[in-house]
Amino acid sequence: MKNLSQRHSHRVFALAAFLALGLFGKFALGAREVKFKEYPFEITRGEQLIVQGVRGQVRLISLAAGKTPVVRARKLIQDPTKPGAAERFDSLSFTVRREGGIVMIEPKGPSSRQEWLDWSRPGQPELAFEI
Repeated sequence: MKNLSQRHSHRVFALAAFLALGLFGKFALGAREVKFKEYPFEITRGEQLIVQGVRGQVRLISLAAGKTPVVRARKLIQDPTKPGAAERFDSLSFTVRREGGIVMIEPKGPSSRQEWLDWSRPGQPELAFEI
């Protein structure tokens, strides 16, 4: 009786491990990430830096004296099977522009307000910046 119970518990454990790995593997294979080429930019004392976006992260890294600031960006998506997410991921990029005393880093994206709202939903592509 003990032997049968042990075999049953091993089968249950093996099945649980298989399902966990299968679900994790699906998630790991589904997630996508693309790194952009580094973008050096100039910013002078007194200028503002504004980073805009819908979803994502911004990490500021201290800069050694005399070094040029650089934007390192990547786009990522956890689940490209969400409606419209893969297409949005493919078209997502960003721009760096100067306007008066402001340096702006912002996503290039949709043209309408409704499309921006769609981009803001969970599961849609994100931009992550290191500056």
